[in-house]
Amino acid sequence: MHALLFMLLLADTSDSVDKQLRYLRTSELQLHNMGEGIHHGYVYEHGKLRIRAIKTRHGYGWKTTHFAERFKPKTTDERIVAETARIESGRPYGHYDACTTYDTAGAYFGIIQWSAHVGNLQKLLLEVHDRDPETYLAHLPNYVPVRKNKRTVVLVDRAGAVHDLVNLRHLDFCRGLTALARYPHMKAVQKKQALRWLKRAKRVAKDYGFTSIEGMATVYSLSVCLGFAGVMRILRQVDERNDEDFKLLEVLQLIRLHHPGRLRRINSIKTSRIRR
Repeated sequence: MHALLFMLLLADTSDSVDKQLRYLRTSELQLHNMGEGIHHGYVYEHGKLRIRAIKTRHGYGWKTTHFAERFKPKTTDERIVAETARIESGRPYGHYDACTTYDTAGAYFGIIQWSAHVGNLQKLLLEVHDRDPETYLAHLPNYVPVRKNKRTVVLVDRAGAVHDLVNLRHLDFCRGLTALARYPHMKAVQKKQALRWLKRAKRVAKDYGFTSIEGMATVYSLSVCLGFAGVMRILRQVDERNDEDFKLLEVLQLIRLHHPGRLRRINSIKTSRIRR
């Protein structure tokens, strides 16, 4: 019944969307027509809402709504990561199994939402695959990470064809990622890469005189959102002012100027001002 409803509501969608129906046979699907060509669907597993489906002008994709694998910070560095992770992948401290695949970036995944668009997600998956190929292929057999060159990793299907960003919006990719998240090696790789990113953020922060925990946490959060090139442009402007105490609000305004529409909710940092 649910599959029939799904077909009726999405009759005008592409074949690639319709083919995803076979992945829904073991789950209950509820779909609602929201008007203006936008449909929302909900996948339930064992009675719990697990993944929400959405079709927008960017395409068709999925989003994890029920998180099962929580990030639990223990060290000071992990608590800095958690300040950003709770924005990116859900409160209170972020989740290893958070997955989003419905916008132009193709897919975001993990505690700090590694992006397929910039290639960070593919590199994460390569390390996970190399640690335990058998487990990886059991969940993502059609998305095998392959190193193309020193700086680029791609995902290929069983036939060896490279997936584009649209392919990564499929339900089997999102469900495979969330299933892998429960394994210790996937959590270890995510934590390792998040802390590696923090190490670089600390170097950038210190270069501009930000040595407090709040300052480093804010630089880390901005770098996850905008990349290091984007945050360094902002910090150069902060540095030019030579203020000992620079208002966080002014930093956010600078982000709006350089990246309109891309401002994330950085206000979870527990300070109204960045202390150098």
